[in-house]
Amino acid sequence: MNSFTCASTEVPSAEGESFSHYNAVLFVPASAVDAYKEDKVWGKFNRIETLATQAYLIIKQGSLGAVKIAVTSGESYVCNIEPAGSAKVTRVTYNGTDVTSQLANNTYTIPSLIGEGELVITYDSEQSSGSGIKGDVNGDTLVNAADVVDLVNILMNSK
Repeated sequence: MNSFTCASTEVPSAEGESFSHYNAVLFVPASAVDAYKEDKVWGKFNRIETLATQAYLIIKQGSLGAVKIAVTSGESYVCNIEPAGSAKVTRVTYNGTDVTSQLANNTYTIPSLIGEGELVITYDSEQSSGSGIKGDVNGDTLVNAADVVDLVNILMNSK
């Protein structure tokens, strides 16, 4: 079986009967399959299917590091953000655009990903290393007088 691949998400213009005599499969990005099928010229391919290529999503979470994930190019990707402890998501950007207002229950759906995308998640000031709570010196997940005592002892012993 013959096949053709067109990686464009926008249907290119083509002449009248260009593909009417091909018994072939056309592979296109997932987000464009319907547009190709509906086109009066491209739609004459025997079959039009999703082009399965890899795209990469980089997820950064402040000082916690980054993860690079291979996903299928042209498909959307659902990100469920689960903050640790009592931390709260304060800002989410996708490819430099603030998408925080698009979060629904700490979930963001990345639209048709082609190439490489970057999701950056920022948490409130409670997020830190250790117990996850800023000011929790002794790691008991509470911020209280015991932390002040421990901090004073640490400072006094460092002289």
